[in-house]
Amino acid sequence: MPVIGSGGIGEIGRTVGIDRVRRTSDKSKTEAASTSGGAQAPDDVEVSTEAKALLDARSVPDIRQEKVAALKQAIDDGTYDVSSRALAQRLIDAGVV
Repeated sequence: MPVIGSGGIGEIGRTVGIDRVRRTSDKSKTEAASTSGGAQAPDDVEVSTEAKALLDARSVPDIRQEKVAALKQAIDDGTYDVSSRALAQRLIDAGVV
């Protein structure tokens, strides 16, 4: 494999164009600072109402512990009754059967 030049990694970066990108980026930063009097304007972020609703929904637990505890108690007591007709209808509706 031939080695081109002796500049090492820096030369490879210039060949690919990395050095050019870096200089352009630095130039835009200095231009922005000079036009704003040296101070950069702060970034603003707005969160939509949908995003806020999603954040609120994340705080609600997926499992309702009170209902689970009541069902466990009914099963343990032997008082939990499942309607076979309702169960069959739900299985049909869900496309399981």
